[in-house]
Amino acid sequence: MKMRKFISTLAVGALLISSMAMSVFASSPSSETAISLEAKAAQAAGRSGVSGEYIGQDGKVVSLQATVSPVDDATAQEAYEAAKQFGTNAQMLAVFDLSVSANDKANSMTIRLRVDALLAGHKPIVLHKDSDNVWRKVPVNDYGPGSVTATFSDLSPVAVVVESASSVATGETLPVMPVVGLICLVGLVFCVSKFKFAK
Repeated sequence: MKMRKFISTLAVGALLISSMAMSVFASSPSSETAISLEAKAAQAAGRSGVSGEYIGQDGKVVSLQATVSPVDDATAQEAYEAAKQFGTNAQMLAVFDLSVSANDKANSMTIRLRVDALLAGHKPIVLHKDSDNVWRKVPVNDYGPGSVTATFSDLSPVAVVVESASSVATGETLPVMPVVGLICLVGLVFCVSKFKFAK
């Protein structure tokens, strides 16, 4: 009789542990989800939190308008992956398409980008997607809270990246195995205590 109670209690405990473990696994986002989340956030920041001023044309000071427009999901994803070459904790603040009118294009275009997400202490890296579809660094002339100035030889999708001080990236998966181990330990204690109580 006691053995039957023990087996019954053990089965209930095992069911509880398995359901909790499944919950942990289900709630932990995959790396794909994390990438998509950050790319989406940077895409949104590029849509509403960035503007551009065309201030230098082939070495001459100018005051022209640079146009910032949204990029598609695939481009945002590409930019995210390119940003990670600067460290796993690199954070992409914004990704957007940058252009000027055809008449204003030059071999050297210095553009001041107003980036709302760029904070004091950030050292920005500006990436530009070349015509050969490779993301490369663009020379940065100056930067500070809320702005970065860079010189481009061509214009196309651009990403502003910073090194993140946090060791845990947005949407990073939880350390699942230690959590599951803890759940199993709690379940085991529960079963043993139930068995002793049944005696």
